[in-house]
Amino acid sequence: TMNKTGLEEFAEETGDTMRKAGKI
Repeated sequence: TMNKTGLEEFAEETGDTMRKAGKI
C-alpha cells in the first residue's frame, strides 16, 4: 500500500501470504 513504509508493506504481504497458506 502506497502510504506505508517498506517494512510495514512487507509485514502485511507476509501475513496475507501466511493466511492464504493456512499458517495463521
